[in-house]
Amino acid sequence: MRKIINLLVVITLAFCMGACSDENGKNGIPVSTVTFTLSEINNLKEVSYTEASVTYKNLTNAIEKNEKVSIRDNRFALNMPQGLYSISFEAKGTYKLDGKTHNTTFKALINPATVKGETCALSFNPFVYSENAGFVIEEIFYAGTVYPNTQKPYLGDQYFKITNNSDKALDAGGLTLVETKFNSSTKFDYTPDIMGEAITADAIYSIPSNGEKKYMVQPGASIIICDKATNHKESNPNSFDLSKANFEWYDKSTNSTTDTDNPSVPNLDKIYCYTLSTWIPSQQGNRAYALVDMKEKDGFLEKYKYEYSWKMIIPKTGKEKIMHSSTYKIPNAWVVDAVQLSTPDKHKWNVVNASLDAGYTYCGKSSNDKSKHGKCVRRKVLSTTADGRKILQDTNNSTDDFERDAVPSLAD
Repeated sequence: MRKIINLLVVITLAFCMGACSDENGKNGIPVSTVTFTLSEINNLKEVSYTEASVTYKNLTNAIEKNEKVSIRDNRFALNMPQGLYSISFEAKGTYKLDGKTHNTTFKALINPATVKGETCALSFNPFVYSENAGFVIEEIFYAGTVYPNTQKPYLGDQYFKITNNSDKALDAGGLTLVETKFNSSTKFDYTPDIMGEAITADAIYSIPSNGEKKYMVQPGASIIICDKATNHKESNPNSFDLSKANFEWYDKSTNSTTDTDNPSVPNLDKIYCYTLSTWIPSQQGNRAYALVDMKEKDGFLEKYKYEYSWKMIIPKTGKEKIMHSSTYKIPNAWVVDAVQLSTPDKHKWNVVNASLDAGYTYCGKSSNDKSKHGKCVRRKVLSTTADGRKILQDTNNSTDDFERDAVPSLAD
């Protein structure tokens, strides 16, 4: 009888210990059932998650664990030991934007996250992640401003805003700004056709890089590259203060029109420009602009010259004439980002390959639309990370990726 009683005691204790183990988890640490909710992502529709996983690291003992999860109605649950954590989420998936379906990777982070109580609720703010993300052209202010009283054009305040769209610091040294030779309002059958392999280049300016000094740009941070780095508001209240720009392009002119050089703002290295005067980005908005990683800066002008020809019909006679010209070409493989500008009334073609930009963007619906002054094209925000960093939309289609006739960020 005593043996039976002892056996019952052992069984009872084992049951109790098992129950406590289920409730407390390993090492007697209480376990919480944590319900995670995935918040909606601005601008994105029909978001679908697959191959999702969560990695949680205990900030007290540094123990880390990864678990696959199944998502239903933007929710999933995990049993986790109570404690203070850094919790990251990653998933493959799709979303719809402007009627098009895109494949992507989603990420999110909660740090710190407190897990306590029998049940616990936490929320992720997912964002679109790209392994190939890097520098992008966020904003182009090309149309210039006008004087408030006379409405006459004011020159010198054009700028480009370049943003690090990745999740790590990047060196901008050597990053090169290019304006294309060909324009979107005039199309000929140029021979040889290099569209599939390169872009034409009529203005090439590079951020200085000597191989030693780096110009690091943090994730989400931007640099301003401008024409004249002065406080333009002193001359024109409609303009901006560009005296604190990161870089300016400076041209030594051969005529009476001289450039302005701010000694406090570094100059871009001028590799080539078609004009012997001062370069002004096309105010007609019919060129493409590219950020380029110059793989072969030394000897570039000797190696990458592009000589081409095309047929032109003489209006009065109707006769054909073979025209010849030359410029420089830059391999598509060097292009980090490209934005095609055009206007709907004059658009004949894109002057960069569709793999670089499948659309175009603009200020003003026509090339003569005076409402374009004081406006810019500005890249849309796709999503925002938990720490507030904006992820800019980059589908290589400027029709979808940019806000047209936007308020410049320097005027916000």
